Amino acid sequence: MALLYRTSEGDRIDLIVLKHYGDKSMLGTVIDANPHLTKQPLSLKAGVEITLPDVQVLEDAKEELQAGDELW
Repeated sequence: MALLYRTSEGDRIDLIVLKHYGDKSMLGTVIDANPHLTKQPLSLKAGVEITLPDVQVLEDAKEELQAGDELW
């Protein structure tokens, strides 16, 4: 289940991703899940809602794709 994060004044998406996931490798995934962030300044205003996808759901989907690749 994804987490809904509501920003505080001055939050930055890269730092939110780092804090939530432990590294910045999920930044692209978070941006893909939140296209409205591409129009936001680097320092976000308070109250911007950001969906943080669940890592396990993404890992399950990745495993399904890899399992499907083995069929060919």
